[in-house]
Amino acid sequence: MALTSNLADIAQHDALLQAVEDSLGSVTCLVNNAGVSVMSRGDLLDVTPESYDRCLTVNTRGTFFLMQAFGRRAAKAPRGTVNRSIITITSSNAVAASPQRGEYCVSKAGLSMATTLFSLRLAELDIGVFEVQPGLIETEMTAPSKARYDALMENGLTAIKRWGTAKEVAVAVRTLATGGLPFSVGQAIRVDGGLLVSKY
Repeated sequence: MALTSNLADIAQHDALLQAVEDSLGSVTCLVNNAGVSVMSRGDLLDVTPESYDRCLTVNTRGTFFLMQAFGRRAAKAPRGTVNRSIITITSSNAVAASPQRGEYCVSKAGLSMATTLFSLRLAELDIGVFEVQPGLIETEMTAPSKARYDALMENGLTAIKRWGTAKEVAVAVRTLATGGLPFSVGQAIRVDGGLLVSKY
């Protein structure tokens, strides 16, 4: 089953969650995976308000308010025995700066903090909130940069010298969604082949 909604339009969020409930029953897991990249890579001094606003509106603002809508519904629902969770897919750029796409980095860093905040607020409702930080994952979005990063990986950018896969990200999401870390709150799981491991 597929439902279409505009994440940036927060007025649609309740209707989206209601449509899911009408079709499948109570929503127990929210995976935030929608996102956009920069309009064009380049000098930080040349970032346009349009590109900045687009990244922040979709990646940060839209996801923040969808988590809020999910949390409000969950607060009113009986807890039951089913694991409830929110998993937000951010990026290694929530931590590592890439000046040639600064607005994307800002949006993902903000989303990382939003996820941490919701993890604290929703813990008392037995809702696990986590973050997954993918590194270099082979997708349509990363395809234009493949040749550049292939060379960087060969020269030691990552400990594992290959691209990650969407399936490897999904394994982390499934572990969190099924209650695999029941005594953890707000953890960020890195699926990055060692990209963010400190080296010297």
